[in-house]
Amino acid sequence: MIKVLNALPHATLSADALMSGQLPRLQAALAQQVGPIYRLTVDMPNGTRDLVYLVGADANRFVLHTHREHFSHDQGWTPLIGEALGKGLLNMDMPEHSHHRKLWNPAFTASVMAAYLPIIRQIVAQGTASWLQRGEVNLYEEARAITFTAAAQALAGFQPDAQLHDLAQLFYARAGGLHSHPLLHELLAARRAQPATDTPHDVVGMIVHARDEAGQPLSDAQIIAHINILLVAGHETTTALAAWALYLLASMPAQRERIEAEIAAVVASDTEPLSIAQLRQMKQLDNLLKEVGRLYPARRQRAPRCGARNHFCQLYHPRWNPGASGTRATHLLPAIFADPTRFDPDRFAPPREEDRRTPYGLVTFGAGARSCIGQSFATIEAKVLIVHVLRNYQISAHTNTSVAHVGPLVARPNAPLRIAVHAK
Repeated sequence: MIKVLNALPHATLSADALMSGQLPRLQAALAQQVGPIYRLTVDMPNGTRDLVYLVGADANRFVLHTHREHFSHDQGWTPLIGEALGKGLLNMDMPEHSHHRKLWNPAFTASVMAAYLPIIRQIVAQGTASWLQRGEVNLYEEARAITFTAAAQALAGFQPDAQLHDLAQLFYARAGGLHSHPLLHELLAARRAQPATDTPHDVVGMIVHARDEAGQPLSDAQIIAHINILLVAGHETTTALAAWALYLLASMPAQRERIEAEIAAVVASDTEPLSIAQLRQMKQLDNLLKEVGRLYPARRQRAPRCGARNHFCQLYHPRWNPGASGTRATHLLPAIFADPTRFDPDRFAPPREEDRRTPYGLVTFGAGARSCIGQSFATIEAKVLIVHVLRNYQISAHTNTSVAHVGPLVARPNAPLRIAVHAK
């Protein structure tokens, strides 16, 4: 139960500590010492900044479920990702978020996931085809290219050509966001010209023929905003999930052998294409990905600001930023996860099932109405990449260099995730 206090416990953090990768551990330690809500003053080069953090399962429930209508994702995320990206599901508030999420839902059903699978398999095969010849790869960069292409083709409907490559480079150069690129308007014009019955069952195909509350179609600007957020969210989390999973499997022979044995038991033939049913049978791989997402989430924090309706926020100084919830910090609380800094996929297997024991304790993909709509897509994509690599290559850690997952909001490796690739 979250209790609203008239005065918050307070701590100070240096800018170096903020960027060192230790923030989640510090947040978790503070939550254990003073409780789930506290004020943190960060000493920055240009002055101090006050933040109010909410950490723990009850805090996640408070922000994502019981009091979600009192928190503004627009006010929290838009200043961070930029106005130019427009409004997508990430930075929409209620009730607009609920309406637009319903427009996306048909593109993420089980049957549509099965239709995406051949596209993902092909992109993964093409994206990894040169690994053996190169002998060494940086997993984060490789996974980013693969997952962006998969999101762009499967979810947004872009064709696999030189324009898509140019679009990806533009997307990265602009730190996420395609704005008003002519290719986007060409795509939308072509989709609008198609009858709804002939439109592909991807997200863009669904929303070009959707109608808002007044019965009007969405504008190009609205759809482009959705595409921007779709591409950002559609590859960012999957990149971290797949890259760290493969890096850890390359570094941990016992874990790799377990997953390889499971793959061999589920997929009888070396040439048999993966099916959704087979991917779902891989429970040990599921648990490994949950553990990777617990320790290496792409978003280490969520940034909803308190809206004007929230009496909780009105108790605090308006220049603070109340509402940020520590995702990774929650994942490091020993009351939720035993020996929380230890990599232990079996914590999610019966009978332990630590994620089920504490609802809102594992929030890699969010929870409740603000859960990631593309969670199934991301998991399938990561599984396809991992299974393909382990079926076709022998991988090992390239160096013993320690790599950390750093960044105050969106986290990335602070050094290349290099592995050596050999013939099977």
